[in-house]
Amino acid sequence: MMRTLFIPLFTVCTLIGFQNALKGEEAVRGFVSWIVTIDKAEGLRDTDFGLQKTSDPFVELTVFSPSQSGKNQIFTTKTINNNLNPVWDQSFTLKESYPDVHGLKLRFTVYDRDENLGPRAKTCLGQAELNTRDLAGGHWILQLTSPDGRRLTRGRLQINVTTIIHGELRVPSVTGETVMQATDKLDRSGFRCKCEVLPTEQKTDDDGLVCAQEPRAGEWVAFSKSGANLTTDKLPLVTLRLHRQIVKRMPKLIGLVKGDYRIRSSLCALKKKAVIREDPSLTDRDRDRDRWFRVIAQDPKPGQLVHLGGEAILTIGMPKPEITIEMPNFVGISQQKAWELAHSEFLKLQIKYREVHESNQNGKVLAQDIPPGNRVKPMSQVILTVARYKSGLSWGSARQIPWNQPVSLLFTQKRITQYRYVQIEHPGYLILRKIASPFSVKCSIFSGRFPIPIINSEFFDQSIRVDPGKWVFSVFPEFRDDTSSKPVRIDVQFVPEFDVYEPNDTPESATELNLVPGTSLHLKTGLIGYRDRDYFCFTLKKKRYVRISDSRKQPPPEGMHPPRLRVLSQRKDGRHKACYQGPLDWMGMLLPGTYVIEFTAENNREYANPVPYFFDITMYDVEKENEPNDTAATATSVTHFPTVMYVRYAWADIDYYRLHSQAKGFVILSHQRKTKYNIFMRDETGQSPPPERCLPTAVWVTPEKDTLVRLAVESNHDDGHFITKRLPLYFNFLPAEGNDPYEPNNSLETAAPIPVDQTIEALS
Repeated sequence: MMRTLFIPLFTVCTLIGFQNALKGEEAVRGFVSWIVTIDKAEGLRDTDFGLQKTSDPFVELTVFSPSQSGKNQIFTTKTINNNLNPVWDQSFTLKESYPDVHGLKLRFTVYDRDENLGPRAKTCLGQAELNTRDLAGGHWILQLTSPDGRRLTRGRLQINVTTIIHGELRVPSVTGETVMQATDKLDRSGFRCKCEVLPTEQKTDDDGLVCAQEPRAGEWVAFSKSGANLTTDKLPLVTLRLHRQIVKRMPKLIGLVKGDYRIRSSLCALKKKAVIREDPSLTDRDRDRDRWFRVIAQDPKPGQLVHLGGEAILTIGMPKPEITIEMPNFVGISQQKAWELAHSEFLKLQIKYREVHESNQNGKVLAQDIPPGNRVKPMSQVILTVARYKSGLSWGSARQIPWNQPVSLLFTQKRITQYRYVQIEHPGYLILRKIASPFSVKCSIFSGRFPIPIINSEFFDQSIRVDPGKWVFSVFPEFRDDTSSKPVRIDVQFVPEFDVYEPNDTPESATELNLVPGTSLHLKTGLIGYRDRDYFCFTLKKKRYVRISDSRKQPPPEGMHPPRLRVLSQRKDGRHKACYQGPLDWMGMLLPGTYVIEFTAENNREYANPVPYFFDITMYDVEKENEPNDTAATATSVTHFPTVMYVRYAWADIDYYRLHSQAKGFVILSHQRKTKYNIFMRDETGQSPPPERCLPTAVWVTPEKDTLVRLAVESNHDDGHFITKRLPLYFNFLPAEGNDPYEPNNSLETAAPIPVDQTIEALS
């Protein structure tokens, strides 16, 4: 199978109706011409090896049909000598009639002219094929392949194709079809269409269907198009005619109340706009009273034939301005009867609800703002207060309770859940604390907008940050069959928000800190109860010492528990890894990266800490305390003994010291006191350094060569990122002369000879 790779430089229009028609040979006749321009080739391979020249390429264009032999057309370009990137810019015209146009193929073969072997000698450099079905036009880049099509060869061929179509299309029959069906059928046959509506006064059987078309079905329509692109605006046009009822009868609207939905729906069906006119001439007689605020006249009149669209004028009967009505008594009746009474007395109602604890008052009117017997204008508004019984047994019927005071709940029946809600006016924290309960109960909390629990089953003795609004909580027995005559007492607490950094209770919403070396950043945060967390983040561009401490410098107040600290490093995948976890007053060295600090309340069951916490975050420069000396090139020089240096040891930090002595001997390194971590020393002077040794230890020095030592803290610890306190590092010198006559003997090559069966004294 021939593998031809091509890259069109612009997209050919995909909605070519004429090409859709090519699939049906009985619906099209005529011919198609293609102007094929062979522009150039690039990167051809050289077949003239060992000669003082390169290939002499030319292109042979063969037009053939795989199903018909003996009808091949061959076109040849000129030869370009000594050029692997030839430019021909030659055009050839191909012409074919239907239906033979479907199976044609174009084969482009690039040859090298070998005149030294004969006048007709040539070598194939590669070929490419195109199907005429793909030649809508445009610019093509063809990758050359071997003659058998099994592998790619060097070189690409660029051509331009312009399509010229001269033909006729047969118009299909679309009579009796819907507009959508007719449009789709014409589009697939290579036509575009437009619709003409024939209005009728009565609805016919073919209403909305195509009743005629122009040109008629079966006629041939000429079609001609030339250019690189074929677009739908040049396709043949078919005009569709269809009947549609656009004249209807005007319905009767007289007698309907102003604002009735039937007025709106009737005018909407006629696509008419209502124009309201008021006639304030009606009296308070019974005959006129029945026509108040109703349609008393309309234009067009009922039953009149009207066209779609336009306006409909409606006249609304209104009482005279001096007419007043007596305010009825709504108190004591149900809400439904109040609506009926207000409708009959031409009054507007506004309902307000008041929660009651007696179920027999549910839905009754408790009060009205206008006293009964007063004279008011028609369509005046009266505000009614309606009782609403809140059973407290569902989310929608939750009872309101005040916060910051206990509430009692009775569970005298099985499988009952009690619902209560509080109204919050300011941002803060909501805490529910169980004071007393005859059995085990659980609690969930809901937003006032949706009956979906935010925290399910485990909300007691916890805190949740709430915004202003309605907050519902449910209390239910852990075992649904538990009942008791003793109440369950719950304390509902609300602590207003005093933390300026909130909300920052997740690593994603952490407050970003701007740390400056050598300065302290003071933070005031609130940890309201169990499971409340505050997150802060900062970014380091180089190694720094960071210290986090409590600013109070005194024991916490009674009832306030010290928080816990966790330092997290952010990985490249967005996840976090704990560097430190423990109490406050921590200091450590951090590598470049992004870090998140987590403050959380101590793991106790206290329900609220209504006082703020204060923290200090300080960043120190690593260049202090003899830094930088973390490489051999930046090692700290020690030339006088004894010497004392004050150092700090940090996680992942390494210190180098270069020892220079005027005499042979030992330099003893020690801290002269116990440290929390083991400090290891390694002599890195030689090519193969010895193993690490724990301080205190000694290292051999000579005046001929400086000694390089490396100090590092032990790596197998559980404290994560840390930094030790400021420690004195002592460098003492012990000369070898007069103390050890066998020195130097610290290697196999310098081993000191000793007599046998004698006791010797040596310094170690």
